[in-house]
Amino acid sequence: MVLWDIGIETTMSITRNPYIVRKAMLACISASLMNTLIHNIYQLMDGILLGQFVGPDALSAVYMAIPATTILNGLTGLLAAGASIRTSVALGKCENDKADESYSMSVISVVVVAVLISVLSPLFMEGLIGFVCNNERLYPMVYDYVSLLYHLIPVLLLSMALSSFVSVSGNPRVCTKALIASVVMNCLGDVVFIPFLGLGLRGAALSSALGSAVGALILMRHLGSRLNVLTFRFRAAIRLRVLVKNMERGVPFAVGNLGTPILVLCINTMVLKYLGAEGAFVSSCAMCTMYVCIIVVTCAASAFGNVGSLLWGQDDVWGIHCLLRRCGGISLVVLVIAFMLLALRPDFIALIFGERGVARLASIAHDLRIVAFGLPGVCCTLFMYCVYVVQHRSFLSQLSAMALIIAVVPSFVIIPAVFGAEWVWYVF
Repeated sequence: MVLWDIGIETTMSITRNPYIVRKAMLACISASLMNTLIHNIYQLMDGILLGQFVGPDALSAVYMAIPATTILNGLTGLLAAGASIRTSVALGKCENDKADESYSMSVISVVVVAVLISVLSPLFMEGLIGFVCNNERLYPMVYDYVSLLYHLIPVLLLSMALSSFVSVSGNPRVCTKALIASVVMNCLGDVVFIPFLGLGLRGAALSSALGSAVGALILMRHLGSRLNVLTFRFRAAIRLRVLVKNMERGVPFAVGNLGTPILVLCINTMVLKYLGAEGAFVSSCAMCTMYVCIIVVTCAASAFGNVGSLLWGQDDVWGIHCLLRRCGGISLVVLVIAFMLLALRPDFIALIFGERGVARLASIAHDLRIVAFGLPGVCCTLFMYCVYVVQHRSFLSQLSAMALIIAVVPSFVIIPAVFGAEWVWYVF
């Protein structure tokens, strides 16, 4: 049975074969890197079109909405990410029935929870938006974006969940194909909905859902084909025991994903308090910078999680160490290059997102250069989090996931209050 689509015939075992370990790692990293780069292009397209046709405040509104939107990633982590790791370990042990159980229960639970959120979202939407954005200038834009996105959440969560299982079943290239189709559809939707139909942030939300729907269809088509090693078993999966085990394994992922909205919420709150909507635009550009810099680290960490889980299921400690050295080395080299590039041209980021004032561009460039020096710590923490998850070190994985919150939140509260508003950026 072919497990990894890496251009050579391999069996379920990749134990103690450095060539196969390396090929599997590179296949997963290349697919993950392509996925992330394509996804980054799609986010960049959203930001550019919104900035150019709606204004700089549109980009600020999208990033003000991050706590409300990324909390959904926590649900995916709880119900799907942990289950995908369990599935990968079971495949490594050739326990296909257990793999099918974890996969099937994960899909069922994701669909049920997503539908419930979509139906009930009008009941809590105003309170949610008021909590994440207390700025009168940005509130209407944030509300338009998040409210529609929550109504369309089933396709968004299902696409993310299915992608995890297609990847661990040994077909990362299918994920790349699905993402390419998703991004193309998203970009086409952006062009139609934002400039031509003038839907603004609602157009961006519609485009995201449309792209996710196309990606989900491609992933479902593969999961239903003969090439897929996983089988959806509805009756066998409806067991509380399976759900509990999936959620137990998914807790570190959920905690890690929840760390992002908490951290961003703190940053947004402090920036709005001290610098207002103008500062929110700088903060949004800073978050774009951070996202670009951690692309390769995220890809390497994802590859380590997928291939490392398989090796862990085969008790191959040597293979895990080999994989860790390679993934860590790739992350370090590319992080240095990305950091240097972004530190040299931060004004370009603000320019493409709609800012035209010369004085403002100079100020934003100065602030972004300060933020850039916080990136190595963020990337290192992210990578170690994935290492601890694979090694089943729940305490360390949760601690590394919360490390940024523990360090940053008190600093954002104390430092600007003591030294002044301009010190907000030094907190990074």
